[in-house]
Amino acid sequence: MITKTTDNASNSRQLDWPRILQSACRLIESDAPGLEELARRSAETIAAKQVVSRKTLKILDTWLEKRRFLTESGYTIADMSVFAYVSRADEAGLPLANYPAVNSWVMRVRDQDGFLDKVYPYSIDPSSGSELP
Repeated sequence: MITKTTDNASNSRQLDWPRILQSACRLIESDAPGLEELARRSAETIAAKQVVSRKTLKILDTWLEKRRFLTESGYTIADMSVFAYVSRADEAGLPLANYPAVNSWVMRVRDQDGFLDKVYPYSIDPSSGSELP
């Protein structure tokens, strides 16, 4: 999930954000209590998703140990996108307390001007249930 990029301005390592976001999306798909549809998932499926999620959180934790936000540019759409899922990790049985740099980053994102803390359940989206097996 870390790729080497080369450009005229710098030669730096950057995370592959599309793959990180895809993995982060699996966090709340794992075993979020209160989402009735997810009860249909097998224990093996949930365990496999949690393994991937823990690896993703560890990568993010290591990345964020040296950064305030996900990119060198500061707070960006990458933070907003990944935050939407990672901040819900506790609901999937993945305590963010185990990832102190990620936990601190979540707090920094929440502290941004204009941050909206309201969370809407999937149940208000009439098409969300059709995505589940």
